[in-house]
Amino acid sequence: PGDAAVPGGTVRPAAAGDLVRFDLGADATGLTVVTVQSRGPLAEAFVDPGDILLTANQTPLRTPQDFESVVATARAAGRENVMLLIGCGNPAQCGDRTWLRPVKVG
Repeated sequence: PGDAAVPGGTVRPAAAGDLVRFDLGADATGLTVVTVQSRGPLAEAFVDPGDILLTANQTPLRTPQDFESVVATARAAGRENVMLLIGCGNPAQCGDRTWLRPVKVG
């Protein structure tokens, strides 16, 4: 699978080795952020290339289509944001930390 566009950047499915350090269990999934558009929704949420999007609105992210589905549902409901659980992509800087951030999609 290649890179896929999402609001504010591009992502690809995360490798299993990238997920193990977040201690989320053997079936953990996520999307690795490949690019972030300056001044885009991901940049505004302080997401960096290499970070891993683990969930969106508490929905596990396995494929870029999972993220697109959550965004479409939020927009249809009139919501301007989705809540992302993000894993730090730079272990030297922030270890195994995760954080929640709203990302504008509307």
